[in-house]
Amino acid sequence: MTSKLFFWLSNEAPSYAGQIRAFLEEQGWNFSLETNHAEKWVSQWKSEAPKWLVISPEQLEAVASVLEEEEELVSTPQKASSEAHADGVLLTQLKPKAKAVNLEQSLKTLKNQPWAKAVQVILLLGSHPTDKEMTQWLRLGINGVLYEQDVFLAVQNDLLPILHHYRQRQELQWHNDEMFNLSEELRNRSLDMEKELEKTRILQLSLLPAEVHSESTSDYNPYSYSKLHYTSETSQVHGLYLPCEAIGGDLYDIITFQDGSLGILMNDVSGHGIPAAFVTAMVKSSFYRITHHHQSPDQVLFHLNNQLADVVKTGEYSTAIYLHLNEASRTLQFAGAGHPYPYHYHAKTGEVSRLEENGTPLVWVPNMPYAMQELTLEAGDKVLLFTDGISELQNTADEMFGEDRLDILFKGIINEGNTGGDILDSMLAILSDFTEGQPLGDDMTMLLLEIK
Repeated sequence: MTSKLFFWLSNEAPSYAGQIRAFLEEQGWNFSLETNHAEKWVSQWKSEAPKWLVISPEQLEAVASVLEEEEELVSTPQKASSEAHADGVLLTQLKPKAKAVNLEQSLKTLKNQPWAKAVQVILLLGSHPTDKEMTQWLRLGINGVLYEQDVFLAVQNDLLPILHHYRQRQELQWHNDEMFNLSEELRNRSLDMEKELEKTRILQLSLLPAEVHSESTSDYNPYSYSKLHYTSETSQVHGLYLPCEAIGGDLYDIITFQDGSLGILMNDVSGHGIPAAFVTAMVKSSFYRITHHHQSPDQVLFHLNNQLADVVKTGEYSTAIYLHLNEASRTLQFAGAGHPYPYHYHAKTGEVSRLEENGTPLVWVPNMPYAMQELTLEAGDKVLLFTDGISELQNTADEMFGEDRLDILFKGIINEGNTGGDILDSMLAILSDFTEGQPLGDDMTMLLLEIK
């Protein structure tokens, strides 16, 4: 950093001026030596806006007298230039005059000038001040003191710390500005990322099947967490999805076939965030393509696995389960890919069993065959699909809820007379109480198939 230092003289330079000049230039300061009268100083200072003013008390009073005589400066303040000699320093050297000086009034007169508000005033003295004088000067806003000496060493010792301090402060200000700009840039990037995440969250929610907003549906509740996604004379399907972050890796989907049958998919991609959300989008797209040609669960999972294995090379994998319901005969076919076994509530007996059929998670091994099972559902039967974010919920003591407890919870809520979406909402309330406010560690997803 290079700044200009102006050394102003009334008549002639002191004997050590040449040494000061050489010293300042060695320190990296530009040095100019001029002689002027006080009236010309004031005129030039107004345009050059000095940063420092090193001046004797007597000369400060002389400058103040000039300023007071220029009444137009008070009525019409002039705007100081911020370009010319923006880092300049004005250093004045005058022989002290043997008369009393009104330092306080002179300093106020100087500071009232627009160009002088930011000037740092350093007094140039012929002798050491008393402690009382020093205290008063600091109160007035004096920034420092230099003593006149005929020996350059004394001047150097006083001036060098001031110059270094000035440089350090300039560099600190530069670093502060850089940190502020960096902070603003990071804040703006964070805001942009939040906006992008919100768009991604909305897009991911659009992957879920559409809600059925029929007021004629007896158990329709617009304020519930669960949503009704499908209803017919034979069955209805409710879903509940709560991601643990802005975007998650769970997905469920429902598809109807031309023959009147119903397909239900639940999928859970490993991990969270954008990579998991991206894989769920691929699952959704592949699922629709595959079901144009296949309905049976074993074939759907076989082709879904192969399509994902061809494109997912980042280490993510996915568990899934697919159900196919023939509504006319109430026949349910199902196959799993490493997913938790669904719960089957038998309306006739009031008991709960598991749909135990599973294979290898998707993406791991291509061309992997999947087995399929079949059963017949009865009126009032219910099938609960869920991701491991439900059974692996933890409380503040790191105790896991577990699938056995989930079995009892599902059965108990149904036996209390709950149906449809009320089952999922009641389960969610109890699960939330169990966590005791502990943040979710995984997405929470449940899907309920109910036979009417």
